Amino acid sequence: MAEKDSSQEKTEQPTEKRKQDSRKKGQVARSRELGTAVVMMAGAISLLYAGFPIVDSLTELFRHNYSLSRQEVFSRDSGSMMLISGSKEVLASMIPIFSILFVASIIGPGMVGGFFFSGDSIKPKLSKLNPVAGMKRIFSVKGLMEMVKAFAKFLVVLATSMVLIYFLTPKILDLAKQDLSAAILNGSEITAWCFLILCSSLLIIAAIDVPFQIYQHTKQLKMTKQEVKDEMKDSEGKPEVKSRIRQMQMEIAQRRMMADVPTADVVITNPTHFSVALKYNELMAAPIVVAKGVDNIALKIREIAVENDVVIVEAPPLARAVYHTAAIGHEIHEDLYVSVAQVLAYVYQLNMYTNGEGPLPDQVVDFDIPNDMQFDEEGNV
Repeated sequence: MAEKDSSQEKTEQPTEKRKQDSRKKGQVARSRELGTAVVMMAGAISLLYAGFPIVDSLTELFRHNYSLSRQEVFSRDSGSMMLISGSKEVLASMIPIFSILFVASIIGPGMVGGFFFSGDSIKPKLSKLNPVAGMKRIFSVKGLMEMVKAFAKFLVVLATSMVLIYFLTPKILDLAKQDLSAAILNGSEITAWCFLILCSSLLIIAAIDVPFQIYQHTKQLKMTKQEVKDEMKDSEGKPEVKSRIRQMQMEIAQRRMMADVPTADVVITNPTHFSVALKYNELMAAPIVVAKGVDNIALKIREIAVENDVVIVEAPPLARAVYHTAAIGHEIHEDLYVSVAQVLAYVYQLNMYTNGEGPLPDQVVDFDIPNDMQFDEEGNV
């Protein structure tokens, strides 16, 4: 029972497939605190640098509305015209701020988890209407963390506000001694800087919330050992299926290899355990291996060679050396050039003898095989 319970514990890190599936469902790490802090900071900075045109527009609007002529006072249309005109001026001056806030509202949430769109996350789910599940979410660890963050934000903003009031009280009181235009301008500047500092304090909460959200999301995606095994089976296939596929691939490769044996110039044998078919012409830099095999495959190569009049040369050390140092379709090792050249020369002379153009050549028996290429029947040097 203990082993069964331990196998069901989510102790394994999520795989890439698990992360991708979670992302497709819209389940990614998100920090609301970071998104809120980014939007608030963007708003504060934009007010600090682009808020003065708004103040000027409002000041001009009040000045104009409180200095009406007698004709404008008794005109039926003057009120609506003044409202429309003033609204246009104020809105025009606020367009830069609205634009900055719009961009920040898009960038902020995507700073953790990235940007993507998932249709699964907006599908209606009846399970979300379950009051029991809702109560579990409220009183869960995540719900407790949200409550702690809300209280922490309150304390941070309260502490920051008290510090600002303490240090800015002289400047605030000094506004009463200034004329109206200067008081409005200085008061707006003080307000913008206070707003910026208050928004900056939210970054403290965001700096704590971001690692927590990433940790919480990774914890939710953790997998049991059995889930990892099942996923590997699903993604890579069952072992018996993979074994069958490899077997079929080997059979196809062998058939292709056997089809190339008739094109070989010589087959070098062990003579019973190893067979290597080589091909060479003037356009090649070195002889290449067109087929090789051991035991039954070696026997099949020799049979095909006999059927197609391919010369067979018994040279056990050389056959084993070529077999273990060169892959099918590749050139032989350069240290075996001289030995293979002796075999090809013998084959060339033998072909001349068969055509009645020369004497019967002597069988080559001595080969200069390097010590590190002298393999035994087991493939050991």
